[in-house]
Amino acid sequence: MAELLERWLEAAAQDPSAAGPPPSTQDVLAQLAGDDPRVANLVRYMSLLEAQAAEDDEAEDEPEPPPPAYDTTEIRIAVRRLHAEVEQLRHRNDLLAAALGGCYLCWGEDPACENCAGRGRPGSSLPDARAFRACVLPAVRRVSATRRAAVPPTSPTEGAPQ
Repeated sequence: MAELLERWLEAAAQDPSAAGPPPSTQDVLAQLAGDDPRVANLVRYMSLLEAQAAEDDEAEDEPEPPPPAYDTTEIRIAVRRLHAEVEQLRHRNDLLAAALGGCYLCWGEDPACENCAGRGRPGSSLPDARAFRACVLPAVRRVSATRRAAVPPTSPTEGAPQ
């Protein structure tokens, strides 16, 4: 390194215009790298950093590309599926509310409900007979059958004095 600087200083002393610019840091480090492999690795690393900084500077000057166009087909399909599911759930909710005689909008939980003003809990109105037979009666029958099976029949001799 000292040798490179000495040569430049000598040339600058003889003819300042012929000497040219002083040696760059890269030139000095490149000469040092020839003597020490650790410095060679350092020089390579510094070169990479300088190149990356130059690329970053160039990238800042370039306008940002427009965002890529997205295919919304999958989103539209998902929205249609969700809409169909909501409609199906609304139908079930309405059927069950009718079967239980409750408000189909809030089930009596919203005082600001436009349908019942919060008074539409199940049983607040007469259940729809068809909906009741379709939704509630099968469940009532199941509960009754389960209770009958759980209670053992009593015999005429059970509990009688011996």
